[in-house]
Amino acid sequence: MKDGIYNGSVPYDKIDRLRNSTLVPFLQTGSVQHALTPKKQSWQMSQGIALHEYFLESVVSGKHQEVAEAIDESLKSSYSTAKTIIDNSIHEQIILWTHKSTGLKCKAKIDCTLPSLNMIADLKFTTGSAEPEGWMNRACNAGYMPECQVGFYIIAINQIGDIEYTRFCWIVIETKEPYGVSVIEAPQDVIYAGKSVANHGIEKWVEAQRKGEQGYPDRVVQASFPSWYWQKLDKKGLI
Repeated sequence: MKDGIYNGSVPYDKIDRLRNSTLVPFLQTGSVQHALTPKKQSWQMSQGIALHEYFLESVVSGKHQEVAEAIDESLKSSYSTAKTIIDNSIHEQIILWTHKSTGLKCKAKIDCTLPSLNMIADLKFTTGSAEPEGWMNRACNAGYMPECQVGFYIIAINQIGDIEYTRFCWIVIETKEPYGVSVIEAPQDVIYAGKSVANHGIEKWVEAQRKGEQGYPDRVVQASFPSWYWQKLDKKGLI
Protein backbone atom coordinates (compact mmCIF):
# COMPACT_ATOMS: atom_id res chain seq x y z
CA MET A 1 0.00 0.00 0.00
CA LYS A 2 1.11 3.55 -0.71
CA ASP A 3 1.89 6.14 1.94
CA GLY A 4 -1.23 7.96 3.05
CA ILE A 5 -4.02 8.22 5.62
CA TYR A 6 -6.53 5.36 5.67
CA ASN A 7 -9.58 4.47 7.74
CA GLY A 8 -9.75 1.67 10.29
CA SER A 9 -11.12 -0.88 7.81
CA VAL A 10 -7.63 -1.39 6.36
CA PRO A 11 -6.04 -4.67 7.63
CA TYR A 12 -3.46 -2.88 9.76
CA ASP A 13 -1.78 -5.92 11.30
CA LYS A 14 -1.07 -7.44 7.89
CA ILE A 15 0.80 -4.38 6.59
CA ASP A 16 4.54 -5.12 6.76
CA ARG A 17 5.91 -1.87 8.18
CA LEU A 18 7.57 -0.82 11.44
CA ARG A 19 5.18 0.37 14.15
CA ASN A 20 5.68 1.91 17.57
CA SER A 21 4.71 -1.25 19.45
CA THR A 22 7.61 -3.03 17.70
CA LEU A 23 10.08 -0.17 18.05
CA VAL A 24 9.65 0.15 21.83
CA PRO A 25 10.63 -3.45 22.73
CA PHE A 26 13.55 -3.12 20.33
CA LEU A 27 14.75 -0.03 22.21
CA GLN A 28 14.20 -1.83 25.52
CA THR A 29 16.20 -4.92 24.58
CA GLY A 30 18.33 -3.99 21.58
CA SER A 31 17.06 -7.20 19.97
CA VAL A 32 15.13 -7.35 16.70
CA GLN A 33 14.09 -10.92 17.54
CA HIS A 34 12.51 -9.87 20.84
CA ALA A 35 10.73 -6.95 19.19
CA LEU A 36 9.21 -9.18 16.50
CA THR A 37 8.19 -12.02 18.83
CA PRO A 38 4.39 -11.86 19.30
CA LYS A 39 3.24 -11.25 22.86
CA LYS A 40 0.90 -13.72 24.50
CA GLN A 41 -2.42 -11.97 25.01
CA SER A 42 -3.05 -11.49 28.71
CA TRP A 43 -6.49 -10.95 30.22
CA GLN A 44 -5.69 -7.22 30.58
CA MET A 45 -4.64 -7.01 26.92
CA SER A 46 -7.83 -8.77 25.86
CA GLN A 47 -9.91 -6.35 27.90
CA GLY A 48 -8.04 -3.35 26.50
CA ILE A 49 -8.69 -4.48 22.92
CA ALA A 50 -12.38 -5.04 23.68
CA LEU A 51 -12.75 -1.62 25.32
CA HIS A 52 -10.98 0.09 22.42
CA GLU A 53 -13.45 -1.56 20.06
CA TYR A 54 -16.38 -0.46 22.21
CA PHE A 55 -15.41 3.22 22.38
CA LEU A 56 -13.83 3.63 18.94
CA GLU A 57 -15.78 1.22 16.75
CA SER A 58 -19.06 0.83 18.69
CA VAL A 59 -18.50 -2.93 18.79
CA VAL A 60 -20.15 -4.90 21.60
CA SER A 61 -17.47 -6.03 24.05
CA GLY A 62 -18.77 -9.53 24.91
CA LYS A 63 -17.55 -10.58 28.34
CA HIS A 64 -16.25 -7.03 28.90
CA GLN A 65 -19.60 -5.42 28.08
CA GLU A 66 -20.47 -4.70 31.71
CA VAL A 67 -17.20 -2.86 32.35
CA ALA A 68 -17.53 -0.97 29.06
CA GLU A 69 -21.03 0.24 29.96
CA ALA A 70 -19.90 1.24 33.46
CA ILE A 71 -17.04 3.29 32.00
CA ASP A 72 -19.41 4.86 29.48
CA GLU A 73 -21.73 5.92 32.29
CA SER A 74 -18.79 7.38 34.23
CA LEU A 75 -17.74 9.39 31.18
CA LYS A 76 -21.28 10.71 30.70
CA SER A 77 -21.81 11.66 34.34
CA SER A 78 -18.41 12.90 35.50
CA TYR A 79 -15.81 13.28 32.74
CA SER A 80 -17.12 15.55 30.01
CA THR A 81 -13.62 16.53 28.82
CA ALA A 82 -12.65 12.96 27.95
CA LYS A 83 -16.07 12.19 26.49
CA THR A 84 -16.00 15.31 24.30
CA ILE A 85 -12.60 14.34 22.90
CA ILE A 86 -13.73 10.78 22.15
CA ASP A 87 -17.09 11.79 20.67
CA ASN A 88 -15.73 14.61 18.48
CA SER A 89 -12.58 13.00 17.13
CA ILE A 90 -11.78 10.96 14.04
CA HIS A 91 -11.28 7.37 15.19
CA GLU A 92 -8.55 4.91 14.25
CA GLN A 93 -6.83 6.67 11.39
CA ILE A 94 -4.08 4.53 9.89
CA ILE A 95 -0.97 6.42 8.79
CA LEU A 96 1.41 4.79 6.31
CA TRP A 97 4.58 6.82 6.00
CA THR A 98 8.24 6.70 5.06
CA HIS A 99 10.87 7.84 7.54
CA LYS A 100 12.73 10.68 5.88
CA SER A 101 16.33 10.08 6.91
CA THR A 102 16.34 6.28 6.54
CA GLY A 103 13.65 5.55 3.94
CA LEU A 104 12.11 2.94 6.26
CA LYS A 105 8.44 2.16 5.70
CA CYS A 106 6.48 2.78 8.92
CA LYS A 107 2.87 2.69 10.10
CA ALA A 108 0.78 4.07 12.95
CA LYS A 109 -2.82 3.56 14.07
CA ILE A 110 -4.05 6.59 15.98
CA ASP A 111 -7.04 6.23 18.31
CA CYS A 112 -8.35 9.79 18.08
CA THR A 113 -7.40 12.80 15.98
CA LEU A 114 -8.87 16.25 16.55
CA PRO A 115 -7.90 18.54 13.64
CA SER A 116 -9.61 21.56 15.22
CA LEU A 117 -7.33 21.30 18.26
CA ASN A 118 -4.25 20.03 16.40
CA MET A 119 -4.36 17.14 18.86
CA ILE A 120 -3.85 13.39 18.89
CA ALA A 121 -5.42 11.37 21.72
CA ASP A 122 -4.70 7.80 22.78
CA LEU A 123 -6.93 5.67 25.00
CA LYS A 124 -5.25 3.82 27.87
CA PHE A 125 -7.14 1.43 30.13
CA THR A 126 -5.64 0.64 33.52
CA THR A 127 -6.43 -1.69 36.41
CA GLY A 128 -4.60 0.81 38.65
CA SER A 129 -5.11 4.50 39.29
CA ALA A 130 -5.66 7.05 36.52
CA GLU A 131 -4.24 9.85 38.71
CA PRO A 132 -2.00 11.75 36.27
CA GLU A 133 1.35 11.86 38.09
CA GLY A 134 1.02 8.32 39.42
CA TRP A 135 0.05 6.88 36.06
CA MET A 136 2.92 8.61 34.28
CA ASN A 137 5.42 7.46 36.90
CA ARG A 138 4.24 3.86 36.50
CA ALA A 139 4.40 4.06 32.73
CA CYS A 140 7.98 5.33 32.82
CA ASN A 141 9.15 2.96 35.57
CA ALA A 142 7.67 -0.02 33.74
CA GLY A 143 9.74 0.82 30.67
CA TYR A 144 6.78 1.56 28.38
CA MET A 145 8.64 4.57 26.94
CA PRO A 146 5.47 6.68 26.52
CA GLU A 147 7.48 9.46 24.89
CA CYS A 148 8.26 7.18 21.93
CA GLN A 149 4.58 6.79 21.08
CA VAL A 150 4.14 10.56 21.24
CA GLY A 151 7.02 11.24 18.87
CA PHE A 152 6.27 8.34 16.52
CA TYR A 153 2.63 9.35 16.03
CA ILE A 154 3.28 13.07 15.62
CA ILE A 155 6.08 12.49 13.11
CA ALA A 156 3.82 10.09 11.19
CA ILE A 157 0.72 12.24 10.85
CA ASN A 158 2.62 15.49 10.24
CA GLN A 159 4.61 13.90 7.42
CA ILE A 160 1.47 12.73 5.59
CA GLY A 161 -1.35 15.08 6.57
CA ASP A 162 -2.12 18.70 5.66
CA ILE A 163 -2.64 19.78 9.29
CA GLU A 164 0.26 20.16 11.72
CA TYR A 165 -0.48 18.31 14.94
CA THR A 166 1.30 19.84 17.92
CA ARG A 167 -0.53 18.28 20.87
CA PHE A 168 -0.82 14.77 22.27
CA CYS A 169 -2.84 13.48 25.20
CA TRP A 170 -3.61 10.18 26.85
CA ILE A 171 -7.14 9.45 28.02
CA VAL A 172 -6.45 7.16 30.96
CA ILE A 173 -9.45 5.14 32.12
CA GLU A 174 -9.76 2.93 35.19
CA THR A 175 -11.37 -0.47 34.55
CA LYS A 176 -12.49 -0.88 38.15
CA GLU A 177 -14.87 1.14 40.31
CA PRO A 178 -15.20 4.09 40.52
CA TYR A 179 -14.00 4.12 36.87
CA GLY A 180 -12.03 7.34 37.16
CA VAL A 181 -10.72 9.09 34.05
CA SER A 182 -7.84 11.51 33.47
CA VAL A 183 -6.92 13.43 30.33
CA ILE A 184 -3.13 13.83 30.45
CA GLU A 185 -1.50 16.11 27.90
CA ALA A 186 2.16 15.65 27.00
CA PRO A 187 4.12 18.88 27.60
CA GLN A 188 6.21 20.25 24.75
CA ASP A 189 9.46 18.92 26.26
CA VAL A 190 8.00 15.40 26.21
CA ILE A 191 6.95 15.86 22.58
CA TYR A 192 10.46 17.08 21.70
CA ALA A 193 12.04 14.14 23.50
CA GLY A 194 9.58 11.75 21.88
CA LYS A 195 10.48 12.88 18.37
CA SER A 196 14.17 12.46 19.16
CA VAL A 197 13.67 8.99 20.67
CA ALA A 198 11.52 7.84 17.74
CA ASN A 199 13.93 9.15 15.11
CA HIS A 200 17.00 7.67 16.80
CA GLY A 201 15.14 4.42 17.43
CA ILE A 202 14.23 4.04 13.76
CA GLU A 203 17.83 4.75 12.79
CA LYS A 204 19.05 2.07 15.22
CA TRP A 205 16.50 -0.41 13.84
CA VAL A 206 17.69 0.20 10.27
CA GLU A 207 21.33 -0.16 11.34
CA ALA A 208 20.63 -3.44 13.15
CA GLN A 209 18.87 -4.78 10.07
CA ARG A 210 21.74 -3.67 7.83
CA LYS A 211 24.27 -5.46 10.02
CA GLY A 212 22.09 -8.54 10.36
CA GLU A 213 21.97 -8.15 14.15
CA GLN A 214 18.78 -9.97 15.12
CA GLY A 215 19.42 -11.00 18.73
CA TYR A 216 21.86 -10.17 21.51
CA PRO A 217 25.59 -9.84 20.67
CA ASP A 218 27.17 -13.24 20.00
CA ARG A 219 30.33 -12.39 21.93
CA VAL A 220 31.57 -11.82 25.48
CA VAL A 221 30.29 -8.45 26.71
CA GLN A 222 31.21 -6.60 29.91
CA ALA A 223 28.30 -5.09 31.85
CA SER A 224 29.08 -2.74 34.72
CA PHE A 225 26.73 -1.75 37.52
CA PRO A 226 24.42 1.22 36.91
CA SER A 227 25.41 4.46 38.65
CA TRP A 228 22.60 4.18 41.23
CA TYR A 229 23.96 0.82 42.42
CA TRP A 230 27.48 2.19 42.82
CA GLN A 231 25.99 5.03 44.86
CA LYS A 232 24.12 2.51 47.01
CA LEU A 233 27.33 0.59 47.73
CA ASP A 234 29.18 3.81 48.51
CA LYS A 235 26.40 5.03 50.83
CA LYS A 236 26.63 1.80 52.82
CA GLY A 237 30.38 2.27 53.17
CA LEU A 238 31.12 -0.94 51.30
CA ILE A 239 33.46 0.59 48.73
